[in-house]
Amino acid sequence: MHTKQLWWRYYLKHKDQIRPVVVDNIIKILSCGLRTLGYATFACRNPHCSHTKTVCFSCKSRFCNTCGYKATQQWIAQQNSVLPQTGV
Repeated sequence: MHTKQLWWRYYLKHKDQIRPVVVDNIIKILSCGLRTLGYATFACRNPHCSHTKTVCFSCKSRFCNTCGYKATQQWIAQQNSVLPQTGV
């Protein structure tokens, strides 16, 4: 069974016990990288080329496997630039 179907089955069974903020984050995560959250379309500057590329927006949730990982890596890089270098 697909992840989204599992979530909605769980939600319908336990919706009175789940806080709205949790539901909002789950929906954002399940929509990450899909057109649902919006997208940008890019096209070649060459007027003779009809090639376009659509890039879907991310959810930017810290709980998302993709977005949360990026945010963590950025935080680590920032901390490494601020904290003193020490030998191990």
